[in-house]
Amino acid sequence: ANRTMDLVEQSAPLVNDLSSEAQQLSADWGRFMRREMGADGFRELAKRIELFLARSERDNVKLSGHLNDILLAQDYQDLTGQVIKRVTQLVTEVESNLLKLMLMASQVDRFAGIEHDHNVLRAEQEQQKEPSHGEGPQIHADKRDDVASNQDDVDDLLSSLGF
Repeated sequence: ANRTMDLVEQSAPLVNDLSSEAQQLSADWGRFMRREMGADGFRELAKRIELFLARSERDNVKLSGHLNDILLAQDYQDLTGQVIKRVTQLVTEVESNLLKLMLMASQVDRFAGIEHDHNVLRAEQEQQKEPSHGEGPQIHADKRDDVASNQDDVDDLLSSLGF
């Protein structure tokens, strides 16, 4: 997108200059056709037309190159978008298949005829659960042995862990 915008910004002045000069030449040509211009005016107009044609040819080559570069940049962006779309489709398909697999796995016991005593399973889960002990700022750190109380303790701990 940045490349495209840069090329358009480079092309706009070329087009504007060509357009304004063409309008001026058209007005002067109209004066010539209405016989409102003398020989010296016509010679000056002929020189300006010659310069305009040369400049038009040069700027046309630049504009053509800019348009080709814009086309290539947009093609690249389109290809990138296609790749992203395919990856998104793949992820969606994998997610759908994993969900199907999970649903099938949850019903294996039913298909195999295995029955579980849910009360026993719940009791086992309750026994395995331990209350969470949060680790945060230590209260009364100076009275406890298992708390680092200064930077030297922290450095010793880190060096004992290999850091």
